[in-house]
Amino acid sequence: MTETPAPPFDPGAEFDRQVRDLIGLGHPKAAGLDDERFADRPASGGRLIGTASSGLLTAGVGGAG
Repeated sequence: MTETPAPPFDPGAEFDRQVRDLIGLGHPKAAGLDDERFADRPASGGRLIGTASSGLLTAGVGGAG
């Protein structure tokens, strides 16, 4: 039996997929953000902490956020 090789891993595409999944699960609303602001948060210097199973928390640089 010949195995099909896995496609190359694209970390950017995987990150985008995970953000879309979190948006679909309603995490932006739980964090007090609209979908667009939630999706842009990592690029704006905010960091996402926690996991989908524990709930998503957001924290800005220097604790603001």
